[in-house]
Amino acid sequence: MPLVDERGTLLGKVNLIDAIVGLGVLCLLFLGYGTYVLFRAPGPIVTGADPYQVVRGQLWLEVEGQNLTPYLRATIGPEGTREAEAQYFVETPEYAVVLSGIPEPGTYDLILYDVAQEIARLANAVTVLPEAEPEPAPPTPEPNAEVTVRGAFHPLGQSAALALAARLNARDAQPEAWGDVLGFQPAQQAGSGRYQIKAVVRARCLLVDSSLDALPKDLQCKVGDAVVRPGRSITLPLIDSGLPFRIDEILPGETTPVEILLRIVTRPEVAAVVQRTSEEERFPALAEVRGTMLSFDVVEEFTGAATLSERQAGRVSVASMRLRVPATKSSIGWSHLEQLLKVGASYTFETGYYELEGDILEMHVEETPTPDAPSRP
Repeated sequence: MPLVDERGTLLGKVNLIDAIVGLGVLCLLFLGYGTYVLFRAPGPIVTGADPYQVVRGQLWLEVEGQNLTPYLRATIGPEGTREAEAQYFVETPEYAVVLSGIPEPGTYDLILYDVAQEIARLANAVTVLPEAEPEPAPPTPEPNAEVTVRGAFHPLGQSAALALAARLNARDAQPEAWGDVLGFQPAQQAGSGRYQIKAVVRARCLLVDSSLDALPKDLQCKVGDAVVRPGRSITLPLIDSGLPFRIDEILPGETTPVEILLRIVTRPEVAAVVQRTSEEERFPALAEVRGTMLSFDVVEEFTGAATLSERQAGRVSVASMRLRVPATKSSIGWSHLEQLLKVGASYTFETGYYELEGDILEMHVEETPTPDAPSRP
């Protein structure tokens, strides 16, 4: 039987033209498949993610892989679920960033989707750890020193000034946990609607080293968060949440008793107040700072004086006051509360009831006795 008969059929069954067309179509199919296999884009592959452990919260995951494209969708969750939808950002085909919030501690897979079809998965890509328990706050250090300061409770409203004065007048001699008020003066007006109460306070403080290196030591005394320094204010818990105390002077810790004799010219009425007032009985510790009045005697009273007001009053008293004050010594001599102690110098003695100024007539330094040295054999 001929391959092609007289009717143009192939082996008597297939038309020759149909066979040629079919063979061409078959060749095109093979050619198309080969082209697809040769030139198709490979699917994305995820090879790693960093970090692999995070604490619960916001997750920033750096993804490494191959053939990463921007149209994909990322999720983070256990297998078979998509609990945490993530934001997916591609920078290069080998690097992308996934941003997500992780709901619960656990181990999660990173899954990439093309619309709804899963095309890549990195198993156990990230482990979310539970939140660490907050560390307990360190205990507040206890005060380890004492400092005596002179200043004023300022500024105070009228109600606060009255309440503070009543509290100080009613208090006993026992110091409180924060310290003690050694003495105070009546409330004084300090501006429109503002008042102040001058006082001497002994406060407990914490010595801290503010130097950056080991030497030299720069010690500071702190009450709460405030550094004790002239011109600064500290908060003292006398009423409710506390009252501001302005520091005018830090009084020395080590002093030497100095006895002075003053000559004072004043009115008889003032001399009478001094003779019947003894504030030290209410505040015994005040003598350690301000001094102690040992005696007060009116030595002379006469009519007439140097000033017009005293001439009009008609009477003037001359008194002698003997004081023992805690003094400090410097290169210019002895001093007390920033007042120089010298014969002939002016000195002011101030309490909560009166203020007297006089001239120093005598001065005697009470030297601290030293133990006798052992005798040599």
